Amino acid sequence: MSKYQTGELDLILNEFENFFNSNLFNQLGSLEREDKIEIELEDGRLAKQYIKNRYYADGNVNNMFIMFMQGHECGKLTERMGV
Repeated sequence: MSKYQTGELDLILNEFENFFNSNLFNQLGSLEREDKIEIELEDGRLAKQYIKNRYYADGNVNNMFIMFMQGHECGKLTERMGV
């Protein structure tokens, strides 16, 4: 299942925004999110998703979020490995 189907992406976005606002990073840019675009999935259903890793309108904030999400994925993998 994808992050969109499980709702995990929304949790990561909220976690990032809380972290962003609680540190000095909030002076570096705006947390204005990009609009979701409606796309057709393989099974014919319609879903709204972010396109091409554009989650935030501010490019610097978007890059910080992508790094944050990669760290989150790395942490999940490390936990599954039992390290």
